[in-house]
Amino acid sequence: MVPTVLITRPAPAATDFAERVRARVGQGAVVLTSPVMEIVVRGPLPEIPGDCRLVFTSRNGVAAYAELGGRAGLACYTVGDATARAAQAIGLRPVSAGADARALADRIIEDGVRASCLHMRGEHVAGNLAEWLRNGGVSVREHVVYQQTACRLAPEARAVLNAMTPVVLPLFSPRTGTILCDQGPFRAPLLVAAISRNAAAAVAACQPHRVDVARRPDAEAVLDLTEELVRRAKRLEGDTGAK
Repeated sequence: MVPTVLITRPAPAATDFAERVRARVGQGAVVLTSPVMEIVVRGPLPEIPGDCRLVFTSRNGVAAYAELGGRAGLACYTVGDATARAAQAIGLRPVSAGADARALADRIIEDGVRASCLHMRGEHVAGNLAEWLRNGGVSVREHVVYQQTACRLAPEARAVLNAMTPVVLPLFSPRTGTILCDQGPFRAPLLVAAISRNAAAAVAACQPHRVDVARRPDAEAVLDLTEELVRRAKRLEGDTGAK
């Protein structure tokens, strides 16, 4: 049997990434989605002065801002290019840091931003963006615009995780890894394509067969690594005689 790529990120990002994986691996793997988090928008928005710089560390934050009636035309900083595209699509004026939260903080500090920043974020975040900004002399407020509610694995996902065929897991956040491992243990050899070292560390409790960190903290790099781990999973099947 071919390996399974199990995508656990929230919808609709799970569906989008699944399509990209299928385009890369073709018949080389079964692609299965089973989000372990649901994004729940939480309002209302706070008062936002016209000179405020919005800060987004995910597309979920952008989507929540739009759903809550956030106005267009404001300048904003985003953690990466995908988030910047989402912000531009709703009429904001984004500047992308092109990497991770640490790079985002550095970019805002280096740009010498004097206006107050407002970080539109989820209830759970990775990194200490607000602390880094304050240490760099930037005034910042944080406002939670969505919650990440834990979900149970779908029965199909649980079945493949408890079979003997290798499972490739693209992992996009430490919280996703923690929620997944809390639903274990699992029997299948697990090969993890982690977006960051923090995400990789969070999945240690699952006792994965292999964990690799993407060369960049973005979806494209995770996709590249997922494709590589599918190839490795096929070799692993051959070595173990998995059927």
